[in-house]
Amino acid sequence: MSRRRPAEEGVLFDLPLDRTPAAPAPAEEVEQPALPLAENMVADVSRQATPDTRGGKPLAADVPPTDDRSPTAKPVTVRLRLRAAAGLTDLGVCAAVMVLLLVTLLAQGVRPRLSDWPAGALFLLTFSFLYAVLPLAFWGRTPGMALAGLRATSKDGRPLTFRQAVLKWLGSVLTVALAALPLLLALGGRSLSDLLSGSITRPLDRPT
Repeated sequence: MSRRRPAEEGVLFDLPLDRTPAAPAPAEEVEQPALPLAENMVADVSRQATPDTRGGKPLAADVPPTDDRSPTAKPVTVRLRLRAAAGLTDLGVCAAVMVLLLVTLLAQGVRPRLSDWPAGALFLLTFSFLYAVLPLAFWGRTPGMALAGLRATSKDGRPLTFRQAVLKWLGSVLTVALAALPLLLALGGRSLSDLLSGSITRPLDRPT
């Protein structure tokens, strides 16, 4: 008698062993609708017209740079009272030196005569030359300018040369000799000393 296989056994051995499960079908990509050409152009223009801001203030890159040291920049206008204060301080120092010299001569029993004024004027000019030119050449300001908060530089912002310092001192001497009338030129931004020496007088707190 032949023995009949159970149905479950036939089903188990009849399964194909080399068949791999089918890969799932790729999901269809949803194509995003492209903006019309006109809308793209409007969006680009709006991004360029609106500055990038952080905290309500434009970034430094959006602000055009300024350079006060440029030769074409507008000269800084210094108030006349500051110039006058600096000049009076320097003039007061020179006058104090002359008074000290006169007191010293009188203490030694020497009575200056009117004919001695050329020697006194030469001494005063020599002292004022050393007093003004050396500080201007090294630091760009006299003691009076330092107290008034002023500094002299070249037009391009560089320190003064020795020649410019001498011409600036000469302009100050001419201003004193002409009863300070050339000081009115400072109302236009530059004094007689600045015009002769090709310099610009700026406040100390400004960049040079």
